[in-house]
Amino acid sequence: MGFQDEEVSETASREQLSRADEELQRHVSLEARLLGEELDTVAVRACCFSWADMDSYREWAAANPDVQKHWQEEVHPHVAHYGHFISQISWANSNWEKDWGPFKFFGVTRFELESGEAAAFDAVRDELSQIAINNGWGGEDHPWMWAKSVGGTPTEMVIVPFRNFADMEQTGESFYDFIVRVLGSSEAAEARFTRMAEAIDEQDYQVWELHESMSMSSAD
Repeated sequence: MGFQDEEVSETASREQLSRADEELQRHVSLEARLLGEELDTVAVRACCFSWADMDSYREWAAANPDVQKHWQEEVHPHVAHYGHFISQISWANSNWEKDWGPFKFFGVTRFELESGEAAAFDAVRDELSQIAINNGWGGEDHPWMWAKSVGGTPTEMVIVPFRNFADMEQTGESFYDFIVRVLGSSEAAEARFTRMAEAIDEQDYQVWELHESMSMSSAD
């Protein structure tokens, strides 16, 4: 799966995209599914790149055929199924800095949306994210990243990183209670969450584990 800089016109300014690109830079990570079924699933995840970078990668691959040859000989015989996905990151609605972490696990909540409901979902996503960012929920204690799929069933994801298993235990105020407190009533909070829920067809949650020995950053 690849993560791509979201189009400037959608939610983020050029300055925000530039800052995010400098902070996260480009890297390739190998992650394994930790929960649920199909625990032999592995994701090779590349982040963060633009559409033009896709052209550069194809040119590089064409000029370095031994890389693909090595993959076919050494890796392909052990693979039962492939999938290829691209997601766009909404930096303006995310809260994630380069020097936070290091993170070992990533909780991914996937939302498959009802047909024609993406705009309604995004409106609530944006509102709740901005409430969080501007009212004290943002910061290193509560990192998250929003991404949406390119092509296929309309799908959005919120990714929350963890340093270890203990980090997964919820302590203190819940996000729901935080929204209630900021908006001033449970009715106001419930209205937002209900509107978001009405746009969702299905959702699931997975935890992925990073394998650093098989990952690399732009510095590598």
